[in-house]
Amino acid sequence: MNEIKRKRLEKRILHLLGDLYYKKLKDPRIAMVTFLECKLSEDASLVEIYFSVYGSEEEKNETLKGLIHAAGYIRSKIAENIQMKNAPKVFFKPV
Repeated sequence: MNEIKRKRLEKRILHLLGDLYYKKLKDPRIAMVTFLECKLSEDASLVEIYFSVYGSEEEKNETLKGLIHAAGYIRSKIAENIQMKNAPKVFFKPV
């Protein structure tokens, strides 16, 4: 996948994450999160999503657990909203 297309997909995924956070993700563990960046692998099979949390280290860990729990749902929404042959596997990295 060329660099321009990958960057465009990363922006679309990041925008979708923001929408999902405000409208669909209802897990109480996911609170006060900001999605900062996402990096799509060369073959578009993996996406790493970097996020920050306003709060304590405990709240950051709880948010990570909630995001990991929601990863399958997020992956399905990526597949549904962004026309890709295969939806990338989602990984979260706190900053």
